[in-house]
Amino acid sequence: MLNLRKKEALNSFFFSVLWIFNENSDKITDRNVTRVLSKGIILSETLIKLLETKLDKTDDIKYILFVLSSYIRDWLYKYPRAFTGLEIDDLIYLIEKGERLFVGNIVITLFCIESELEKIKETEPEFIYKRTVTKFEKIKLQVKEILEKNRWQMFVENNSLNILDMNDKTIGSTQLANILSQNDVNSLGLFIQRHLT
Repeated sequence: MLNLRKKEALNSFFFSVLWIFNENSDKITDRNVTRVLSKGIILSETLIKLLETKLDKTDDIKYILFVLSSYIRDWLYKYPRAFTGLEIDDLIYLIEKGERLFVGNIVITLFCIESELEKIKETEPEFIYKRTVTKFEKIKLQVKEILEKNRWQMFVENNSLNILDMNDKTIGSTQLANILSQNDVNSLGLFIQRHLT
């Protein structure tokens, strides 16, 4: 029972906060989204480090990474400016632990943030813009290194984000229809070609 509670803790955290936000939509601000995601990232890192000390916890770790990356993707798609206040060192640690699904969700997130960078430049102080660009580039570099190290090729096809493992020729896919508009799906493909190939 205790292990089940640990495994479900992250999803319960996000679900409860999301429910509160839905009940009080005026509380959904970029700053609050940043706080929720930051706490979720720290909770995920803590849970994963705990589970790594146990045997046969690979599925639990995958579950945590799936839940976290899905919430990061969905929340930063709606509130990309929340990225400006996000601390990323813990996130980079988790990206290193993540498999194809996690990396794919982070790439979708980067795509959404890139679209917001010009607006941030126009409306925020210069130091916030520069700090945001630095964080964006740091995460992008980490993703690119993981793709190269694992010999993964990423591409968009048939409304899916696909990552082909060149070692065993398997493909991991994320359906984009319920995540991005069709225009954004096409633009995501161009983003990947520009930055990650």
